[in-house]
Amino acid sequence: MTDNLKNGSLDEAQRRRCVANIEAQTDHITWLVRTLLVLAEIDAGVIVLKDDKVNVKEMIDGIIEGIA
Repeated sequence: MTDNLKNGSLDEAQRRRCVANIEAQTDHITWLVRTLLVLAEIDAGVIVLKDDKVNVKEMIDGIIEGIA
C-alpha cells in the first residue's frame, strides 16, 4: 500500500482512500497498544480494580447520549 503512495502510481481519489485506510489502521494499532499497556499495568498491580455494582442501563444511556 505504501509502495503505491511512494511511486506515485495512484490517482488523487485512490491516494486519499489509501491515506484514510492507513490513518484508520494506525488508530486501531494505537488503541491496541494502549489497551495492552493498561492490561500490563493491571497485571503488575499498578492499577487495582475494585468490585463495584454498576447500573448498566444508566451507563449505556450515558454512552448513547455522548455519541448522539
